[in-house]
Amino acid sequence: MELTDKGLKDSRAWTEKGYSLPRYDREAVREKSLREPVWLHFGGGNIFRAFQAAVVQELINEGSMDRGVAVVASSDPEVVQHVYREHDNLCLLVTLKADGTAEKSVIGSLMESFAMNFQDKAEKERLTEIFKSPSLQLASFTITEKGYQVKDGTGLLPAVREDIEAGPENPRSYLGKVASLLLARFRAGAAPLALVSMDNVSRNGDKLREAMLCYAKGWQEKGYVPELAESFEVSGDGCTYTFHLREGLRYANGDPIDAQDFVDTFRRMADPLTASTAIYLIQDLPPPLRRGQTDDRRGRH
Repeated sequence: MELTDKGLKDSRAWTEKGYSLPRYDREAVREKSLREPVWLHFGGGNIFRAFQAAVVQELINEGSMDRGVAVVASSDPEVVQHVYREHDNLCLLVTLKADGTAEKSVIGSLMESFAMNFQDKAEKERLTEIFKSPSLQLASFTITEKGYQVKDGTGLLPAVREDIEAGPENPRSYLGKVASLLLARFRAGAAPLALVSMDNVSRNGDKLREAMLCYAKGWQEKGYVPELAESFEVSGDGCTYTFHLREGLRYANGDPIDAQDFVDTFRRMADPLTASTAIYLIQDLPPPLRRGQTDDRRGRH
C-alpha cells in the first residue's frame, strides 16, 4: 500500500487492513482550501497530526467544515518534503485503546505543508498570501514551551534582538517570521485573526501574545512600523480624545484610511456579538468612547 492520493484509490486494500479513510472529495476540499484558507497551524509534530488534523478530518466528514488545514511543519525543508509532501500531505493516525485494540485512520485534512524558510521565495510568498487572505480565521501553535521564548535572564535573545534591529522584511527567528506575517496581514486591511496556542503548557497563550508584542513594539520604536497618528490630546474631563492622523494613510490595496475606519473598528470591538479578543484594548475607556461616538472624520472622538 502507498500513502498517496494515488494509493488511496485502492481503498479496499486499506479498509481490509482496518484503516478508516476520508469520507469526502479530498480534491474538492483542497481546491477550496487553497483558494480560501481558513486555518494555518504552526508545528507539525505528533500533537498536530493526532489532534488538530484529526479534528478537522472529523468535521469535514460530518459536513461541518468544507476546508482543511495548512501546516508550517518544520524549519527544515527536507522534513517537510519527506514527511508530508512525498505523501501528498496524508498521514497515519494509530490510537491504542485501553482494551489493547488499535484504531487506525488515514488523515487527509491536511492540504498544504510548509517549512518556515523565508530564504525560499515561493514558500515565503505563499505563506504571506495565506496571511493576507481575509478568509483566514485561525493561526494555531504547538511549538513547545521553548518555542515562545524571546527573553532569558539577560534580556532579549540574540536572534530576537537581531530581528528587531534589522526590521520585519527578512526575519531569521521563528517567531519573528510569524510577527512579519501578521504585519503583512495588518497592512492588507487588518482583518481579524485568532492566534491560539494549543500546547499543553500553562500560560502559553500569554507567552505568544507577549512575544508578538515584543516584535511589534521593537519594530515600531525603530521606525520600521510608523504610528498611524502624529499626536493626540485628551480633554480635561477625559471623555474627548483628539487624534491627528498622518497624511496619506492607505490600506495595502490603495484605499484611503480615515477616522471613520477607526470608529468602525472600535464599534466592532465593543459589540458583544463580535466577541472580540481585543476588547481589553478599550474596556477601560469612558462609555461614550466604547460606544464609538465621533464628531467628525478627522479623528476627534
